[in-house]
Amino acid sequence: FLVSVSTIAAKEEVAWKEMKGKHFVVYYAGKEKFATEVLAKAEKLYGTITKRLGFTRYGNFWLWDDRAKIWIYATRADFIAAEKAPGWAAGKASVKTRELKAYETSADFFETVLPHELSHLIFREFTGLGSDVPLWLDEGVAQLQEKDRKKSGPLLKEAALKGTLIPLSKLMLVRPEQLDGMGPAIFYAQSVSLVEFIVDKYGATSFRKFCGKLKSGKSVNDALRFTYPASIRNITDLQKAWLKHLEEAK
Repeated sequence: FLVSVSTIAAKEEVAWKEMKGKHFVVYYAGKEKFATEVLAKAEKLYGTITKRLGFTRYGNFWLWDDRAKIWIYATRADFIAAEKAPGWAAGKASVKTRELKAYETSADFFETVLPHELSHLIFREFTGLGSDVPLWLDEGVAQLQEKDRKKSGPLLKEAALKGTLIPLSKLMLVRPEQLDGMGPAIFYAQSVSLVEFIVDKYGATSFRKFCGKLKSGKSVNDALRFTYPASIRNITDLQKAWLKHLEEAK
């Protein structure tokens, strides 16, 4: 990747430095070594995520003046104070401005925070900000690159046995914070499991087509019907196919 380092105007009273790559500009207030690692990992993830989702052919975005921006605060306290983030937050992303903000000492930054937030940005760059994308699909895509995503397997099996899986008709409408007990954890586990099933079972090329239909304004049901007419024509078919997959995976 291409790198240039320079001091830029202060933002939020922080003396930011700048490092440029092909698709990203990293602004950092801490160690240059860490910023270099962030830029290298982000560029690698760009290729990995676009390939996984079938976007490679159409992934020539975020170049030159359109590069996405990554802001790395030196400490968690600086991040929370400047961004008015909740205490539990490890990072935040804005799809409108193509920005990711985090802090240098964030736990699991490279394994979870960076891949999760970049996946959000790339997915919404392709599907469009105005498309009607349900939260489970957006969050499922964002979790695909997380190192520990497979840990949700036992939770899904237990929920299936107890009958506490969330029906897809409800998953389409609900937000995790609206659920009680283990509901939020099940929401996220189901989301990534469903997305991984669709991508792996039917292929990245078809998933790209599905996302393209969403971008064009199709509903999820219509996008499924146009993309997978012989197998999953609506969310009911998707739920049946996914549950069968879960049963066979036991």
